[in-house]
Amino acid sequence: MVKTRSQFKSRSYASNVEIIIPVPIDANTPFFKSTVGIVKYLPDIESMVWCINTFPGSKEYLMKARFGLPSVTDERRNKFKTMPA
Repeated sequence: MVKTRSQFKSRSYASNVEIIIPVPIDANTPFFKSTVGIVKYLPDIESMVWCINTFPGSKEYLMKARFGLPSVTDERRNKFKTMPA
């Protein structure tokens, strides 16, 4: 689950916002549900990209993603065991 919040005045807005979230290299079968915008899975850069056309100030949006993982693990997946700061 990814929650994003704009921390600027409500009269302002951001255009063409892209939020890039890394995913494990061996992730498959992506499923996305977002309150606004579109989400794309880009396996070539090992990420999903959440695109929001206009992001008003003082707003909060939520996106949920689900991926399948194979039963055999890739040793490069270890870098995803810690939570981002």
